[in-house]
Amino acid sequence: MEGIRLNRFVRSAYRDRKISDLSSGDGRVRIVGVVIDVGEMEFVLADEDAQVSCIVDDPSKLEGLKRESIVRVFGFPLYSGGGVKIQADIIQNLEGLNVQLYRQVQQEISWLEDAVKW
Repeated sequence: MEGIRLNRFVRSAYRDRKISDLSSGDGRVRIVGVVIDVGEMEFVLADEDAQVSCIVDDPSKLEGLKRESIVRVFGFPLYSGGGVKIQADIIQNLEGLNVQLYRQVQQEISWLEDAVKW
């Protein structure tokens, strides 16, 4: 295609994080936790160590979400004077997930990634 230049926009990947490990340098993150409260445009997600408010741009994203649901949130951390919130892009239902086993696998993956770094 002569004379045509295509600009490519590449999004960064969502990186696994625990809520307590969120930092201002994080871009897109994915967090697994338990829903502890649901409002009209936000919900509160908790893992073993911390909790965070997750906000949505469309209330239909919260349809079917209920307290004590296990979910994975794909989103972007928003920082303000009061702390951090997650702008939720995707909310994935993980009902039936063995969270303890999931965390063990994540630890093993992290250990392996650290071991193979040059």
